[in-house]
Amino acid sequence: LSPFCIKLETFLRMTQIPYDTALGYPAQAPKGKLPYIEYGGNIVSDSSMIVDFLMDTFDVSLDVTLDNRQTAVGRAFQSMIEEHLYFAIVFFRWQDEEGWNSYQSFVTQTIHQAGAPMWLASTLAKMSRKSVLKSLLAQGTGRHRATEVATLARQQISAISNFLSTKPFFLGEKPSSMDATVYAFLESILVPPLDNPLREHASTLTNVVTYCERMRNLYWSDIKIPMQFWAAATPLSEQ
Repeated sequence: LSPFCIKLETFLRMTQIPYDTALGYPAQAPKGKLPYIEYGGNIVSDSSMIVDFLMDTFDVSLDVTLDNRQTAVGRAFQSMIEEHLYFAIVFFRWQDEEGWNSYQSFVTQTIHQAGAPMWLASTLAKMSRKSVLKSLLAQGTGRHRATEVATLARQQISAISNFLSTKPFFLGEKPSSMDATVYAFLESILVPPLDNPLREHASTLTNVVTYCERMRNLYWSDIKIPMQFWAAATPLSEQ
């Protein structure tokens, strides 16, 4: 559901910081969003603030070899990905009717697995959609046509691909904390079987696909990709 959760867990795996996962509920989260962590009596929200907190607390850094230019470029791309590309992902999952028709069953199944009966899970999924659409409208992406959102998103994905070029990792020869962000969002586009312009475009970029495979093999080799869940999910009509 959330590339920001994938980002945080990828960072934890990259730094080998021990952790346990738990079901999270945005309504109960300190800032109304996931992820957040609990550690040593502290509750920390926002994936970037959590990463900074963990690096300070555990005295780990994936970025010690980065120079000022690399750091600046990473910050700029992070802003583009998290403040712009993210909302295109949300648009084609929640607002685009074809995307929602595919995504709705996954949202409902997730709510049901969290403990809600199926009839309630379906209602909550629709209520969640209304909330997301309201946020998209306020943010601005929801005011555009699907073709316009797709054009902007393709430009952003191409920018990621062009900068990545033939490098093994986003900022160079060694992985950095930026790779947790880039991987999380690209994987959120490529893996879920939601046919949309973002996935269609990203799938044609060989270096993007191989980059995700490299990161997956390095840090997620013990986990089957989420597509296995989608394939096994029972259609709502059969519940």
